[in-house]
Amino acid sequence: MKRSGVQGTSDIKPLIDSIAVPVMVIDVEEDRRYRHRCVNTAAESYYSITNQDYACSYLDVLETNDQTRLLQRRRAIAAYNRCVERGEKVEFQFHYRMPNGERT
Repeated sequence: MKRSGVQGTSDIKPLIDSIAVPVMVIDVEEDRRYRHRCVNTAAESYYSITNQDYACSYLDVLETNDQTRLLQRRRAIAAYNRCVERGEKVEFQFHYRMPNGERT
């Protein structure tokens, strides 16, 4: 279950970079914390982030006082918990307010 951050990134990054929509690969640690392994170039562009900034970071650590982003992150973690507990796919969607408009 546990993978240590960037290990395995080199084999999956080219694959997810070929996908035209944002993709974030998340590992489940043994202590049930979620860690970003990598994001594709579409996610980097869409969310104005870099793979370097996200790789190995934990989802429950978000350095912001933006209550909307904190709520979205808590919702994401709750959805990931449901996925792990049920052992099945869980779909969810968020609306993001970006400087250049709202995105889903």
